[in-house]
Amino acid sequence: MTGTLTKLRERGPRALSSTIQSFIRRPRRTGNVLMLHNGRSGSTLLGDMMDQHQDVFWDGETQEKKLHQIEKKSEYGFADLYGAFDLDEGIRELQNRMKRRASGRIFGTEMQDYHAEIMKTDIEEYITRLRHLGFDRFIFLERNYLRKLVSHLIATQRQKFHIQSKEHVAAHKIRINPARIYVGHRHTTLLDAFYQYRDFFAKAHDAVENCKILRLSYEQDIQRNPVVAAQRTCQFLEIDEHLPQINFGKTTDSPLSEIVDNYEEVIECVLKSEFSQEAQDLLRNE
Repeated sequence: MTGTLTKLRERGPRALSSTIQSFIRRPRRTGNVLMLHNGRSGSTLLGDMMDQHQDVFWDGETQEKKLHQIEKKSEYGFADLYGAFDLDEGIRELQNRMKRRASGRIFGTEMQDYHAEIMKTDIEEYITRLRHLGFDRFIFLERNYLRKLVSHLIATQRQKFHIQSKEHVAAHKIRINPARIYVGHRHTTLLDAFYQYRDFFAKAHDAVENCKILRLSYEQDIQRNPVVAAQRTCQFLEIDEHLPQINFGKTTDSPLSEIVDNYEEVIECVLKSEFSQEAQDLLRNE
């Protein structure tokens, strides 16, 4: 803080006065926010745009960051460390980051379907604890299950989960075995992954009953115009709208029929299941 004040003094009294007035005008935190998603849904882009707002500190996937810190000091892999810390420790980590980093701003964090398992708890209990910490707003960000899954599989193979907005990514093709895929740091079937996605959102919805909820979708909001999605989020948080920079680009922008070698097999598998709507939506928009 001392260094910041020194620089402002060097720029003159007008700059110092303007900054102090801006800080004084900054609204007090009106509530913290949890974004729930299944990954590969535009969450990093939306979180980055919100973090550019002066009234928000966006922390991303707080609990996953903690587990990655443990992984660096361990001889075990990420998936083998599930349960390396419990819910109480996860909550303490969250509180410490809120105290150190938010500085009176709205604190945003994120949760994927497997994050509760990391802490040996369930979604409902984690959300209940967050509500006691002042989390009173919840964003549900969803994406077509199959597109989300393909994006995850490609990113895993490339070992590159995010790209810059102007970065070019070479075309990449994959083959999906519906009976065995690796997602959420474990092997499962295609349809079981879909069940996990669906159950996660269903349980989360039950846990935030009577709370303020914003529902976004990748296809309708992030993909069409991410800046508008950020402005909708500002309205939801009751803060001034801003025009953020778009710092991240799309990692899988081609039709799935051009990406998945056995596309017809995969589509047929989904069409024959209770998730047929996911395949139908995809076919309409390809």
